[in-house]
Amino acid sequence: MNIDPDENQDKPNKQNFVIFKASLKSILNAINNKSLVEGIDIHAELQNSAFSFACEDNLELSSLMSTTFKSVVDFTRQQAIKSIHQHRVAPTVTAADKYAIEMVPVIEKLKSDNGVKSFAETVKMLNSQGIQSFRGSKWHVRTLHALYMRNTKLHEIDILQSVDISKSNAHPDKLGM
Repeated sequence: MNIDPDENQDKPNKQNFVIFKASLKSILNAINNKSLVEGIDIHAELQNSAFSFACEDNLELSSLMSTTFKSVVDFTRQQAIKSIHQHRVAPTVTAADKYAIEMVPVIEKLKSDNGVKSFAETVKMLNSQGIQSFRGSKWHVRTLHALYMRNTKLHEIDILQSVDISKSNAHPDKLGM
């Protein structure tokens, strides 16, 4: 039986309870074969948690089977939803991400204060002021470009909402302060 976790459970056009004239055996075969019984696709109807059925030839057993199917469908749906949520990987915020988030505004302020426009001029300014890169080394155009690209990517995936900048690696000593 295929269970769709996003399937609407309360479909207004579906019948909620059906008593079939067909035998319980034919109902079970129809469920397994995904075929119609008395014009109803029971396999599809079982996706609706409000649906239940019984058979005239064995009301008690067929009602119990209907309840069991409903329980299995609901359990399977819950497991599918749980699995989907477990496989959604939250973005990992690395120390380099936090450094980029904090450093770009600092660099932009320094650029503005010093009238610097290009990456090459920015690299010279950062190195002349003793401001180190994330790895504690001198800045290069490629390093600065990578920092800006990382910052842009973080903004694009909207990760900033979950970042605790207070635990950043942009230490005052790296900023030459």
